Amino acid sequence: MVLSSKDLSYREIMANAVCGRGNKYAQTTYTVRPTHLPSTIGGCWVMNHVYEAELVGDYVEVRGRFDINVWYSYNNNSDTAIAKETVTYVEQIALRDVDDECVRDSREVRVHVVQSPNCLDATLTGNGSEVLVRVEKELGVEIIGQTKLCVITADLAEKKTWISLRKKAYWKKSRSKTEAVRFAKKWGDVSPLSSVSSNWG
Repeated sequence: MVLSSKDLSYREIMANAVCGRGNKYAQTTYTVRPTHLPSTIGGCWVMNHVYEAELVGDYVEVRGRFDINVWYSYNNNSDTAIAKETVTYVEQIALRDVDDECVRDSREVRVHVVQSPNCLDATLTGNGSEVLVRVEKELGVEIIGQTKLCVITADLAEKKTWISLRKKAYWKKSRSKTEAVRFAKKWGDVSPLSSVSSNWG
């Protein structure tokens, strides 16, 4: 059964939905100052990433911090140590697909880390007293809030007619009266059986 445009209508409802989203990839170089003069760099890793976000106008401002750890050797590679530096960042992420109908007081900012802060490379500076660490990260944000949605609806009477047609078609194709009765009980209606009982003699 195909519904025509006359059978359809719509209703406006309020629901929580994504009212805007955005993402940003960034590479940043940080400076780590070891206690000893490094001879070589053995490795570098990032950990303890924390952040918070705030909606500011038409963008989301994410403030975060993480620890950079550099493993290095010194004293002509005879000793090793780990230099730790806690760094901070501020990222402004522009929003797209913004819903202007979103209720302002209901808006909530959600942040998901697409790419955790990760060390790309670590190099010694010219005089060898500092380590330059290049870190990449990618953040995604969503604005969740109450907004108005339009939902297409159909008349329930039409739905009942369609179900009745399905039941009658099934009864006519049934191989036995027992099978038809089982199907009718499933739908909670056995009245049409009398009209087709002659099919089973």
